Amino acid sequence: MTFPADEPAEDNAFRLLVDVVTELQRAGNPPQLSGLKNKLRKHTPDFSEKRYGFNSFLSFAKAARARDLIAMEWDEDTGDYVLRLPD
Repeated sequence: MTFPADEPAEDNAFRLLVDVVTELQRAGNPPQLSGLKNKLRKHTPDFSEKRYGFNSFLSFAKAARARDLIAMEWDEDTGDYVLRLPD
């Protein structure tokens, strides 16, 4: 995943999300949306999507999906979104 050199501040937040999803996916644990924010905070304790103008972590994740940085699919069995890297 590449990000422009002259990047908006929110790109750092998206990079963190992609890095954590990548790490979890490589470990064989495609992450669910619930609990993922806490995993981001393990890497960056002061992470908050609100700092970047998002009302919720879901809206932040959907913005990342709209930028084709991650894929999100609803899992009926868990009742949650499962995130992964896009194909």
